[in-house]
Amino acid sequence: MDILHLPYNLHREYRRTLKTATSLAKTTGRRTTFAEGPGCLEWGVNYEQLKWSTDWLVSMGMGMQMPNCIAYSNSHRHSWIEPSLGYQWTMFEGMDTYEQYVRRLYAMIDQGVHVIDIGVIYPSQTYQANFVPYPPVEGERKGIDNEEGLMTLKGMDDVCGLLIENGHDYEYIYPQVLLQGEITAEGRIKMGKESFSILIFPPTTVVMPGVMEKVEEFISAGGRVIFCGLLPEQALTEKESETVRRNIQRWLGVEAAEVNEKILRDEEVKVHCAK
Repeated sequence: MDILHLPYNLHREYRRTLKTATSLAKTTGRRTTFAEGPGCLEWGVNYEQLKWSTDWLVSMGMGMQMPNCIAYSNSHRHSWIEPSLGYQWTMFEGMDTYEQYVRRLYAMIDQGVHVIDIGVIYPSQTYQANFVPYPPVEGERKGIDNEEGLMTLKGMDDVCGLLIENGHDYEYIYPQVLLQGEITAEGRIKMGKESFSILIFPPTTVVMPGVMEKVEEFISAGGRVIFCGLLPEQALTEKESETVRRNIQRWLGVEAAEVNEKILRDEEVKVHCAK
């Protein structure tokens, strides 16, 4: 995590930035995640805002932090927002108290056990399939998401935003990590230090081979799966794609292609549950 802005600049996509790192660490058994932040908080930041940003980092799963850019001078190229936490800051004398708070906070968090039920499947393959690259310019490669890609991106941010805003924590589950998950007799799937009883697919049209088979195993054990918006209908090969579409029809009683066509025409957006 590099730049963390003040609360009024924090939109839903900022949660994605943090969770992509912290969720990967937790679902692969890592002890903690390190953040180069908070920083870039602008010259007028006060300790109430600084504490808010720190608590927000912790709530999103960070286990360590280093307030960045504190040694920058006011001649730095980011002087309009930096250093804020450096010696030029008018409130710098209180940094010792803040640092003591940070040490105590992370020490307590490190001793706890994270309890969670909801895992959100990160739609990596859908992003990749719907990214349209531009021709390289001066060696730099860029591109843009098409309509389906943009809908996936916004849909995931909306799903995760609604979860957090209604008091439900979650972790992202990357497809590669999902395939290594252990299904329990209690209807949960274990990955690293985490265990989930509910899996949510944000708008997703393309999945990695093996994902649907793992989901089938999870459902058979009693786990619950929720599909939001666009439904999976493609994989790497046509044979695998047929399996994906057949599973969706069996679990949800709908044809994925028909549902997706209506959504892309702005006719409807539905949530489907398989359990």
